[in-house]
Amino acid sequence: WQKWIDFVQEGLLDEGMVSKEDMYIFRRFSDPVEATDYINNFYRRYHSLRYIGKKIVVRLNSPIPDGLLKTLNEEYAEFLGNDGLQRCEALPQEADEPDLADMPRLVMEPNLRRPVDLYCLVRSINREVFSSSTRKQDGDLRGKKAPARPTRLKQKKKTKK
Repeated sequence: WQKWIDFVQEGLLDEGMVSKEDMYIFRRFSDPVEATDYINNFYRRYHSLRYIGKKIVVRLNSPIPDGLLKTLNEEYAEFLGNDGLQRCEALPQEADEPDLADMPRLVMEPNLRRPVDLYCLVRSINREVFSSSTRKQDGDLRGKKAPARPTRLKQKKKTKK
């Protein structure tokens, strides 16, 4: 897998074919315990998603707190579009999955030009699940110091006076 990661880094990232954020889409683990922890944390609150027309319905294992919902709408505003991320009940098109009907849900009509934003949003849904250890898992793939968790908030540039 290291040869493949090197190719992605040197052949795609360095050449501008993918963005630095795209590197969050995959992980390489050499320890099965770490891999299991990563998977369990990914599904801590997030359960699954379903495309319904232009909408994406995200099913959750537990409700999302109001503060986190507000933060996600701010951070991912460009990705989420005008309607943002909203709570909803099961949509009629989901009637073929009755075992998921009672799950809490979020619905959005996102801008899908950057698919990595959907992945980062799903990871961010777990942010306030305190038993989660996903923060340590957001480290650089080449073993460098772990960067901050992916975010879509625009950083204010400091200006010199």
